[in-house]
Amino acid sequence: MTTPLKRADGSVLVRAQAAICFTLAFLTGYVDIVCYLRWHAFATMMTGNVLLFSRNLAGDDTAGLLHLSIILAYVAGIAVYKVIIRKVSHRTALTFAPFLALCILLVELLDWWADVERHPRYLIVLMAPIFAVQTTLCLEAGLGTVTASVTAHTHNLMRCVFQFLICELRPSDKKKLSLSLAVILGVAGGAVIGAIVSTAISEAKGAECSAHPACRAAKLQGLCCPTDGGIREQCCGPGEIWHYRLLLVPVSPLVAITLIFYDYAFNGSFCGEGSRSSSESEGREVADAKPETDDGSALSLPSCEDETSSSSEEGGAEESHKECGQGNESRT
Repeated sequence: MTTPLKRADGSVLVRAQAAICFTLAFLTGYVDIVCYLRWHAFATMMTGNVLLFSRNLAGDDTAGLLHLSIILAYVAGIAVYKVIIRKVSHRTALTFAPFLALCILLVELLDWWADVERHPRYLIVLMAPIFAVQTTLCLEAGLGTVTASVTAHTHNLMRCVFQFLICELRPSDKKKLSLSLAVILGVAGGAVIGAIVSTAISEAKGAECSAHPACRAAKLQGLCCPTDGGIREQCCGPGEIWHYRLLLVPVSPLVAITLIFYDYAFNGSFCGEGSRSSSESEGREVADAKPETDDGSALSLPSCEDETSSSSEEGGAEESHKECGQGNESRT
């Protein structure tokens, strides 16, 4: 199926794939920095969770259970993806888009509803399978690369640069170079924006007395950490992670929109029976097409019914001839 984002051979334009990689990587960087500031863990980067789990395990810290739970939830998300694609083998991006967006929104609403005094750190466990599905989808459903791993893309980027310097850069390497560069810039850009937004909100909310349990218990109001005069009250804590609430709400529609665009780029249709692959649709078009005569009119081909009826008529004529022959012989 030909689309504005595909070449004549059916392959998706590199710039479209790079745009998808950059957007998903940007969201990944933003989510990870917000999750780390809020929960001191990562929703998409399992390498970081393994390191934090190992550090807490060595220090006999029960916080390691949180990171272990995130890793197990991430594995469960991959398993869920594998089970669902057995039922929905096409248009996986379009299938998962509303589901992932809704899950992110529900986690943020649960986080907002939760008690400030007992902030539920384990809500990040619900975020891990969401991004596990997204990462697996990118790897297996057309894009063929991971948008949450910078290490592999950094290696690939430097390999392509070396190939360019020795004049051995192949056309396929140019595509890998574009995608790797898009992922690296996307993750870095998302992390920077996430840090800026989180810091701004933390400074605004963290100064309020209501943001600190000891200040609320002392029934202080207004600004405490610091006050208008720049003095920090004794009730001020080291910083409350609940300042970063609702920062992931914008990610919900952006993930859905990006995955819908992802589906359009690789399948060429937003809805309907266009959900089948382009090869299947092209096959149907070829099968439905009728050959034409020299004057451009459609050439009608005999159908199976026509052949059956004609064969029956011929068989009937032969039988009538036989009966006539037998009648003549009897009269003789």
